[in-house]
Amino acid sequence: MTSSDGGALGKSSRTRRPAEAELETETEIETDEEPLGHVLARVGHFVEELVATGWQRLEVKLERTKIAARRSAVRVALVVAAGVVGLVWVCASVVALLRGACLGLAQLFGGREWLGDLVGGALALALVAGTATLVLRRASRHEDERLHAKEEQLERTAHPRGASGRSPAAR
Repeated sequence: MTSSDGGALGKSSRTRRPAEAELETETEIETDEEPLGHVLARVGHFVEELVATGWQRLEVKLERTKIAARRSAVRVALVVAAGVVGLVWVCASVVALLRGACLGLAQLFGGREWLGDLVGGALALALVAGTATLVLRRASRHEDERLHAKEEQLERTAHPRGASGRSPAAR
């Protein structure tokens, strides 16, 4: 813009009226506060979005956890069902085997089924009891060996050069 005398118009060439000067200073003050307000509004909006995003992620994580728990529960149920079916199958096989053995023993005893059942049941119980006894003895022996090895290790760490106060016969 140019003035009528050909000079450039600008803020400095123009005379201000007092009302305009007050309005301009108020506007400058408002514009100074306005960016701060905008910044605070942006920060508030950012925090709201951050919280909303956090809740959304938490909801997604919870849904994934629920789905994983359901899948695990189904797998566990299937494994338990398969275990029960397998156990029933083994038990039915054992019953059939024992029944056949009892009938065979009954034939050996002249057709007396009660005697075949009695002897067959006693043999089955003896088999279970013998197996349990062997398993328990083996476990006890294994625990004793492990305890003995641990005692020796403690003794070696307490007396690293083998100079323990005990005689070899006392060990």
